[in-house]
Amino acid sequence: RQQVEKFLASLGERRDVLILPPDFTRFHSQAGLITRYISEYYNFTPKENGNGSSSDGGGDEEEEQPSTPPAIQIIPALGTHAPMTPSQIELMFGKELSEKNPNP
Repeated sequence: RQQVEKFLASLGERRDVLILPPDFTRFHSQAGLITRYISEYYNFTPKENGNGSSSDGGGDEEEEQPSTPPAIQIIPALGTHAPMTPSQIELMFGKELSEKNPNP
């Protein structure tokens, strides 16, 4: 998380963010987790703790987050694979992102 937040902070303010993670067939790449970190950094979703529930993040040292959240689009790159099921979306991207409408 710290490396992702440090990198995003180095980019400066963003108006638009497009995230193109792979689909569930690449679950073990941790792209879903990285996608979640990006969405949390830009305040698109609240931070989740290790068990998938929301957390206020109190006590953690974090990079300074942007003052105005950018417009975020998350488009899983399905290629020739079938669309992801709701349970796959939640497992890969976390509860908060899976409940967004439309979800990733």
